[in-house]
Amino acid sequence: MRRAGFTLLEMLLAITILAIMTVVTSVVFSSVTNSWKKATVVAEQMQTVDYALNQIVSGLRSAYYPADGNQKDEWGLALYDNGEGEDASSSDVVEWTKLGNSIVGDKSVLAETSHRVRLWVEDKPRVRTGTNIEEPAGLWARVWNPDLFSEEGNDNFDDEEYGEEFLLVEDIIGFDCVVQKDAQQTEEDGQPKWEETWDTSNCVPYRVKITFRVKPPEKGDEPLPILRVVEIPVWNLSQKPFSLDSSGKGKGKNDSKNSGTNRGGSSGGSR
Repeated sequence: MRRAGFTLLEMLLAITILAIMTVVTSVVFSSVTNSWKKATVVAEQMQTVDYALNQIVSGLRSAYYPADGNQKDEWGLALYDNGEGEDASSSDVVEWTKLGNSIVGDKSVLAETSHRVRLWVEDKPRVRTGTNIEEPAGLWARVWNPDLFSEEGNDNFDDEEYGEEFLLVEDIIGFDCVVQKDAQQTEEDGQPKWEETWDTSNCVPYRVKITFRVKPPEKGDEPLPILRVVEIPVWNLSQKPFSLDSSGKGKGKNDSKNSGTNRGGSSGGSR
Protein backbone atom coordinates (compact mmCIF):
# COMPACT_ATOMS: atom_id res chain seq x y z
CA MET A 1 0.00 0.00 0.00
CA ARG A 2 1.45 3.37 -1.04
CA ARG A 3 1.87 6.18 1.44
CA ALA A 4 -0.01 9.44 0.88
CA GLY A 5 1.76 12.68 1.89
CA PHE A 6 5.03 13.30 3.76
CA THR A 7 6.16 12.62 7.25
CA LEU A 8 7.04 15.47 9.60
CA LEU A 9 10.73 14.59 9.36
CA GLU A 10 10.65 14.80 5.58
CA MET A 11 8.92 18.19 5.72
CA LEU A 12 11.50 19.55 8.17
CA LEU A 13 14.35 18.24 6.02
CA ALA A 14 12.89 19.87 2.88
CA ILE A 15 12.40 23.20 4.66
CA THR A 16 15.98 23.08 5.99
CA ILE A 17 17.41 22.37 2.54
CA LEU A 18 15.32 25.18 1.03
CA ALA A 19 16.48 27.62 3.73
CA ILE A 20 20.13 26.72 3.14
CA MET A 21 19.73 27.17 -0.61
CA THR A 22 18.04 30.55 -0.08
CA VAL A 23 20.81 31.78 2.20
CA VAL A 24 23.56 30.60 -0.17
CA THR A 25 21.78 32.17 -3.15
CA SER A 26 21.36 35.46 -1.27
CA VAL A 27 25.02 35.55 -0.25
CA VAL A 28 26.22 34.77 -3.77
CA PHE A 29 23.83 37.30 -5.31
CA SER A 30 24.92 39.99 -2.82
CA SER A 31 28.58 39.26 -3.48
CA VAL A 32 28.10 39.39 -7.24
CA THR A 33 26.09 42.62 -6.96
CA ASN A 34 28.73 44.29 -4.77
CA SER A 35 31.49 43.17 -7.11
CA TRP A 36 29.55 44.51 -10.08
CA LYS A 37 28.97 47.85 -8.35
CA LYS A 38 32.64 48.09 -7.39
CA ALA A 39 33.73 47.20 -10.92
CA THR A 40 31.38 49.86 -12.30
CA VAL A 41 32.81 52.51 -9.95
CA VAL A 42 36.38 51.51 -10.84
CA ALA A 43 35.58 51.57 -14.56
CA GLU A 44 34.08 55.06 -14.30
CA GLN A 45 37.06 56.23 -12.23
CA MET A 46 39.56 54.82 -14.68
CA GLN A 47 37.83 56.44 -17.63
CA THR A 48 38.07 59.86 -15.98
CA VAL A 49 41.56 59.32 -14.60
CA ASP A 50 42.89 57.88 -17.86
CA TYR A 51 41.77 60.94 -19.80
CA ALA A 52 43.48 63.29 -17.32
CA LEU A 53 46.66 61.21 -17.30
CA ASN A 54 46.79 61.15 -21.08
CA GLN A 55 46.63 64.93 -20.96
CA ILE A 56 49.60 64.96 -18.56
CA VAL A 57 51.59 62.53 -20.72
CA SER A 58 50.89 64.68 -23.77
CA GLY A 59 51.91 67.76 -21.78
CA LEU A 60 55.23 66.21 -20.80
CA ARG A 61 55.92 65.14 -24.36
CA SER A 62 55.24 68.68 -25.54
CA ALA A 63 57.71 70.15 -23.06
CA TYR A 64 59.24 73.35 -24.45
CA TYR A 65 62.83 74.55 -24.37
CA PRO A 66 64.07 77.57 -26.38
CA ALA A 67 66.75 76.96 -28.99
CA ASP A 68 68.62 80.17 -28.19
CA GLY A 69 71.14 78.95 -25.60
CA ASN A 70 69.19 80.69 -22.83
CA GLN A 71 69.24 78.30 -19.86
CA LYS A 72 66.86 79.66 -17.26
CA ASP A 73 64.95 77.94 -14.48
CA GLU A 74 61.67 78.96 -16.10
CA TRP A 75 62.39 76.58 -19.00
CA GLY A 76 63.41 73.51 -16.99
CA LEU A 77 61.61 70.90 -14.94
CA ALA A 78 61.29 71.37 -11.18
CA LEU A 79 60.59 68.39 -8.93
CA TYR A 80 59.81 68.82 -5.26
CA ASP A 81 60.17 65.43 -3.59
CA ASN A 82 57.87 64.84 -0.63
CA GLY A 83 58.40 61.12 -0.11
CA GLU A 84 56.35 58.06 -0.98
CA GLY A 85 53.57 58.05 1.60
CA GLU A 86 50.00 57.00 0.98
CA ASP A 87 48.48 60.40 1.76
CA ALA A 88 48.35 63.44 -0.48
CA SER A 89 50.50 65.54 1.85
CA SER A 90 53.47 63.32 0.98
CA SER A 91 52.89 63.57 -2.77
CA ASP A 92 55.43 65.23 -5.01
CA VAL A 93 55.00 68.52 -6.85
CA VAL A 94 56.26 68.81 -10.42
CA GLU A 95 56.30 71.69 -12.89
CA TRP A 96 57.64 72.31 -16.39
CA THR A 97 57.17 74.53 -19.44
CA LYS A 98 55.17 73.27 -22.39
CA LEU A 99 53.40 74.14 -25.63
CA GLY A 100 50.00 73.20 -27.01
CA ASN A 101 46.50 72.65 -25.65
CA SER A 102 47.07 69.55 -23.51
CA ILE A 103 46.01 70.13 -19.90
CA VAL A 104 44.94 73.75 -20.56
CA GLY A 105 42.38 72.98 -23.29
CA ASP A 106 41.61 74.51 -26.67
CA LYS A 107 39.87 77.60 -25.29
CA SER A 108 42.73 78.78 -23.09
CA VAL A 109 44.79 81.71 -24.40
CA LEU A 110 47.85 79.90 -23.05
CA ALA A 111 47.40 77.16 -25.66
CA GLU A 112 48.79 79.61 -28.22
CA THR A 113 52.09 80.22 -26.44
CA SER A 114 54.62 78.60 -24.12
CA HIS A 115 53.38 78.28 -20.55
CA ARG A 116 54.38 76.83 -17.21
CA VAL A 117 52.45 73.94 -15.62
CA ARG A 118 52.49 72.86 -11.97
CA LEU A 119 50.82 69.68 -10.70
CA TRP A 120 50.07 68.81 -7.09
CA VAL A 121 47.50 66.99 -4.96
CA GLU A 122 45.15 68.61 -2.46
CA ASP A 123 44.40 66.13 0.32
CA LYS A 124 41.13 67.76 1.40
CA PRO A 125 38.51 70.15 0.00
CA ARG A 126 39.46 73.82 0.14
CA VAL A 127 37.71 77.18 -0.08
CA ARG A 128 39.05 79.55 -2.71
CA THR A 129 40.13 82.92 -1.34
CA GLY A 130 37.36 85.51 -1.37
CA THR A 131 34.57 82.99 -2.00
CA ASN A 132 32.44 80.53 -0.05
CA ILE A 133 32.70 77.87 -2.74
CA GLU A 134 34.24 74.60 -1.56
CA GLU A 135 36.48 73.01 -4.17
CA PRO A 136 37.11 69.25 -4.13
CA ALA A 137 40.33 67.45 -3.27
CA GLY A 138 42.29 65.78 -6.05
CA LEU A 139 44.98 66.45 -8.63
CA TRP A 140 45.21 70.19 -9.32
CA ALA A 141 47.05 72.18 -11.97
CA ARG A 142 48.24 75.77 -12.21
CA VAL A 143 49.24 77.20 -15.60
CA TRP A 144 50.80 80.58 -16.38
CA ASN A 145 53.07 82.38 -18.80
CA PRO A 146 56.21 83.53 -16.92
CA ASP A 147 57.11 86.05 -19.63
CA LEU A 148 53.83 87.93 -19.28
CA PHE A 149 54.14 88.31 -15.53
CA SER A 150 57.87 88.99 -15.46
CA GLU A 151 57.29 91.97 -17.73
CA GLU A 152 55.09 93.41 -14.99
CA GLY A 153 57.81 92.86 -12.45
CA ASN A 154 55.86 90.19 -10.59
CA ASP A 155 57.29 86.72 -10.15
CA ASN A 156 54.88 85.51 -7.46
CA PHE A 157 53.04 83.04 -9.63
CA ASP A 158 51.11 81.59 -6.69
CA ASP A 159 48.84 84.67 -6.65
CA GLU A 160 45.40 83.52 -7.78
CA GLU A 161 45.01 86.56 -10.04
CA TYR A 162 47.80 85.27 -12.28
CA GLY A 163 47.33 82.37 -14.66
CA GLU A 164 44.71 79.65 -14.31
CA GLU A 165 44.20 77.11 -11.54
CA PHE A 166 41.82 74.16 -11.85
CA LEU A 167 41.05 70.61 -10.79
CA LEU A 168 42.32 68.03 -13.29
CA VAL A 169 40.80 64.91 -11.74
CA GLU A 170 39.12 64.31 -8.41
CA ASP A 171 39.93 60.64 -7.82
CA ILE A 172 43.74 60.93 -7.61
CA ILE A 173 44.79 61.07 -3.96
CA GLY A 174 48.55 61.21 -4.45
CA PHE A 175 51.48 60.66 -6.79
CA ASP A 176 55.20 60.03 -6.76
CA CYS A 177 57.57 61.31 -9.44
CA VAL A 178 61.06 60.03 -10.27
CA VAL A 179 63.41 60.90 -13.13
CA GLN A 180 66.10 59.37 -15.30
CA LYS A 181 68.62 62.17 -15.62
CA ASP A 182 70.18 61.10 -18.92
CA ALA A 183 70.12 58.31 -21.47
CA GLN A 184 73.27 56.68 -20.06
CA GLN A 185 71.95 56.53 -16.49
CA THR A 186 71.02 52.85 -16.21
CA GLU A 187 71.28 49.98 -13.76
CA GLU A 188 73.61 47.01 -14.28
CA ASP A 189 70.86 45.14 -16.10
CA GLY A 190 70.41 48.02 -18.53
CA GLN A 191 67.13 49.21 -17.00
CA PRO A 192 66.67 52.95 -16.37
CA LYS A 193 68.07 54.23 -13.09
CA TRP A 194 65.39 56.34 -11.40
CA GLU A 195 66.13 59.11 -8.94
CA GLU A 196 63.75 60.94 -6.62
CA THR A 197 65.47 64.32 -6.83
CA TRP A 198 66.09 66.71 -9.70
CA ASP A 199 68.32 69.63 -8.70
CA THR A 200 69.06 71.06 -12.14
CA SER A 201 65.87 73.01 -12.72
CA ASN A 202 67.29 74.91 -15.74
CA CYS A 203 66.96 71.82 -17.96
CA VAL A 204 64.80 68.71 -18.25
CA PRO A 205 65.48 65.02 -17.48
CA TYR A 206 65.64 62.28 -20.11
CA ARG A 207 62.62 60.42 -18.74
CA VAL A 208 59.94 61.03 -16.13
CA LYS A 209 58.05 58.27 -14.33
CA ILE A 210 54.94 59.19 -12.37
CA THR A 211 53.00 56.77 -10.18
CA PHE A 212 49.48 58.00 -9.46
CA ARG A 213 47.46 56.71 -6.52
CA VAL A 214 43.78 56.46 -7.34
CA LYS A 215 41.10 56.61 -4.66
CA PRO A 216 39.83 53.07 -3.92
CA PRO A 217 36.12 52.36 -4.47
CA GLU A 218 35.63 51.36 -0.84
CA LYS A 219 37.06 52.93 2.29
CA GLY A 220 39.85 50.86 3.79
CA ASP A 221 40.97 49.39 0.45
CA GLU A 222 44.46 50.07 -0.89
CA PRO A 223 44.83 52.93 -3.42
CA LEU A 224 45.04 51.79 -7.02
CA PRO A 225 48.46 52.60 -8.56
CA ILE A 226 48.71 53.76 -12.18
CA LEU A 227 52.13 54.18 -13.75
CA ARG A 228 53.17 56.46 -16.59
CA VAL A 229 56.68 56.71 -18.10
CA VAL A 230 57.37 59.59 -20.48
CA GLU A 231 60.49 60.36 -22.50
CA ILE A 232 61.08 64.11 -22.86
CA PRO A 233 61.86 64.99 -26.51
CA VAL A 234 63.68 68.26 -25.69
CA TRP A 235 66.08 66.62 -23.22
CA ASN A 236 69.09 66.84 -25.53
CA LEU A 237 68.31 70.44 -26.44
CA SER A 238 68.09 71.44 -22.77
CA GLN A 239 71.46 69.83 -22.08
CA LYS A 240 73.15 71.52 -25.05
CA PRO A 241 71.07 74.54 -26.06
CA PHE A 242 71.43 75.93 -29.56
CA SER A 243 72.93 79.39 -30.04
CA LEU A 244 74.32 81.59 -32.80
CA ASP A 245 78.01 82.36 -33.08
CA SER A 246 79.40 85.68 -34.31
CA SER A 247 79.04 84.59 -37.93
CA GLY A 248 75.35 83.86 -37.47
CA LYS A 249 75.81 80.10 -37.82
CA GLY A 250 74.19 77.77 -35.36
CA LYS A 251 76.26 75.86 -32.85
CA GLY A 252 75.66 73.96 -29.65
CA LYS A 253 76.26 75.82 -26.42
CA ASN A 254 79.07 74.22 -24.40
CA ASP A 255 79.47 71.67 -27.16
CA SER A 256 81.23 68.63 -25.73
CA LYS A 257 80.99 64.88 -25.41
CA ASN A 258 79.25 65.32 -22.07
CA SER A 259 75.97 66.44 -23.61
CA GLY A 260 74.13 63.94 -21.40
CA THR A 261 75.29 65.33 -18.08
CA ASN A 262 73.21 67.78 -16.06
CA ARG A 263 74.12 71.39 -15.66
CA GLY A 264 73.79 73.24 -12.45
CA GLY A 265 70.63 75.17 -11.74
CA SER A 266 68.81 76.38 -8.70
CA SER A 267 67.36 73.59 -6.58
CA GLY A 268 63.62 73.17 -6.39
CA GLY A 269 62.00 74.46 -3.23
CA SER A 270 58.68 73.86 -1.59
CA ARG A 271 55.52 74.92 -3.30
